[in-house]
Amino acid sequence: KMSSQSSQATDSTTPTTPAPQGDAAAEGEVKPEEVPANLAIESEETDAQKKAKKEWKKLQIVGDVRINPDGSKYEEPVTDDWESECPLFMTKLPDNPDENPYLSALEAIANDEVDREYTAEELKARGNVCFQRGPQFYRQAVSYYTDAIRLKLEDKEKVSVYYSNRAAANLGLKNFRKAIEDSKEAWTLNPTNVKSYFRAARAAASLNRQEEALKYIEMGLEKDPKNAELIKEREDVNKSLEARILADAAERKKKEERDNLRAKMMSEKKEFYEAVAARGVSVGKYLFGTQEDYLKSSRGPYFDKNKEMHWPVMFLYEEYMQMDFVADFAESHTFGQHLEVMFPPGEFLPWDMERKYVLPKLEVYFIANQVEPVVVGQGRRQYSDERRRKIRVKHSTDLRKVLTHREYVITGYPVFYIVVEGSDFKEKFLKRSFEFDT
Repeated sequence: KMSSQSSQATDSTTPTTPAPQGDAAAEGEVKPEEVPANLAIESEETDAQKKAKKEWKKLQIVGDVRINPDGSKYEEPVTDDWESECPLFMTKLPDNPDENPYLSALEAIANDEVDREYTAEELKARGNVCFQRGPQFYRQAVSYYTDAIRLKLEDKEKVSVYYSNRAAANLGLKNFRKAIEDSKEAWTLNPTNVKSYFRAARAAASLNRQEEALKYIEMGLEKDPKNAELIKEREDVNKSLEARILADAAERKKKEERDNLRAKMMSEKKEFYEAVAARGVSVGKYLFGTQEDYLKSSRGPYFDKNKEMHWPVMFLYEEYMQMDFVADFAESHTFGQHLEVMFPPGEFLPWDMERKYVLPKLEVYFIANQVEPVVVGQGRRQYSDERRRKIRVKHSTDLRKVLTHREYVITGYPVFYIVVEGSDFKEKFLKRSFEFDT
């Protein structure tokens, strides 16, 4: 028999369980009030449980010595009518059958359902303790509730609670689909188990299935129209649904704009962009609205007679909010070749008051996955804004190597960032989050 006593609570309250002793207490107990009310689990001690405990506590064994409940040593009674003490030889029940430990023990053993019920309730109580101790014990709680379910009690209300409690633990573990499955089992066994509807709704909403969550909430409110948790959850789910609808509309608009841009690019320079994609180069939208205006002073991207790509390129000096526009940057040219022209020895740009932008100290960066590709290059790695990162470009690197990088997407035309080695701004630039949307 398991010796720990189960906690007592109704279906509508947070259970109170005995504090763990010894090593368990040292690990840090989570008090019942720290458990969210909407995840509270149910627990109660049955009459059968109490009776079984009472009978087994009448006689306790310490080593080979039996003791009475008051602690005194148990002495076998001296009687000539010993047959009356043994249930096997009884011809009638004694006047006080509850005082006969042998008869009570035999009755408890014979009643298998009582024994399984006691064990199941003990398992549930242990699961409750684990759940109340916090997320690191949720998996162990699931294990206890599962063992209780496997005992297959005939009492459907009790088994419904086991499923509902396991749903709460799975919800805490973010096993949302399992939480929904357990909740459905719970209300199938006991349709009045309102908490199971709440937990199914919370799990469905976490899966971004708001319509499904609202269905579960309405099912629960049919059983308990004034349930505060379900009413509050309905408000939250409706807000979440509205936000999702707006987000879906924005995504559709974004896709439409992307498709229109691609159609425009292909109609104007179909052969060019097809050739670009064949080289493994991906092209996306502009970073900012005025970026396209600079193309008026250049020929734009093109292939020369030797099939070499030429691109306009923008260099940004964000420390001083300045920029340079290179009208024609051949793919075979290195960054160092252009920077040598832009930063000749002994000459400084007017905005460089500290005269620190000198060629040997200039560092060039590009941002991978900065925009979503409209024209997708062959062999291109699948786009993911989660892989946005700043990548340094050596002065000796040519433009072709950058453009064909599997994570680089041209933002209308190539854009690069220049910072000074060892400067405070460089550290800020590398740590800064990305400001441009896809």
